Amino acid sequence: MHLRLLRVLAIVVLIAPTLALASTAALWLPTLPATIPVQWSSNGVSATAPTPVLIVGLGAITALASVIGIATVRGARTVEQLLASRRAVAACAAAAGAASAVWISCAALSLDGAPISSADVGGWPLLALAAGLAWGALPALLLSAAGGRERATA
Repeated sequence: MHLRLLRVLAIVVLIAPTLALASTAALWLPTLPATIPVQWSSNGVSATAPTPVLIVGLGAITALASVIGIATVRGARTVEQLLASRRAVAACAAAAGAASAVWISCAALSLDGAPISSADVGGWPLLALAAGLAWGALPALLLSAAGGRERATA
């Protein structure tokens, strides 16, 4: 793949969490309760957050991380700069992925209209958070592949 295509793919990976959060918020908002559980204990829900506050807060984190990551990818002018930006881009993608995963897991558990205290949560929020953090590896791997390919053809 060409360097340009891999950069575009890295940008798409950075945008995806923001789009996932925005689209699920738009689709689910009419069916969500006024407050969403955000913390559980052995006795059930131990903390909630107002739905609009959760959307705006996590949306801001996701959008800001995506914008910073995209600016970093676009700002790299050389292969060396692109390779040097991998950690920063991975951190941005991980932050965006984690914030999006927190929103999706918390909101999805509130969708069925069941009383939030009776939700059988299990380990799903933790698994979603881990997957969101792991999302950060994708643009770093793409940028590594772009750098290696560019060096091989130079």
